[in-house]
Amino acid sequence: MAFCAAYARELMTREGAVDSLIRKIYLVRHAESSWNRERRVQGTCLEVPLSPTGEKQARLLGPRLRALALRAVYSSDARRTLETARRALGDDYPIEVSDRLRELSLGEWEGRLISDLEREDPGKLAAWYRKPSTVEIARG
Repeated sequence: MAFCAAYARELMTREGAVDSLIRKIYLVRHAESSWNRERRVQGTCLEVPLSPTGEKQARLLGPRLRALALRAVYSSDARRTLETARRALGDDYPIEVSDRLRELSLGEWEGRLISDLEREDPGKLAAWYRKPSTVEIARG
């Protein structure tokens, strides 16, 4: 999360923005992906598409986002995040894409079913849900 906060500060002060202006950052998680539907770990896997439910969620999000009169839209380079933004906003807003907004790498867990992780090492998965910073995942 620290890299996202630092990147957010950078974006807020870019191009000589006046520090006394009130700024708001709206954080939107991607809509349901096909791997969310399957209960599969995603992490930095970039090519995971939205599920049909996620496509509908993104379309329903659109009117709410457009009502905010956004000045800028940023997205990670993951397919699920770009699909969410594009389905929600159409061509109304340019989207600045950055790999600095990617999810955490979950190493060898990526692509695996959560049910398999629960069966193989329930303590490690439970620790991840409680406090992810205390868990080491190989190649993560």
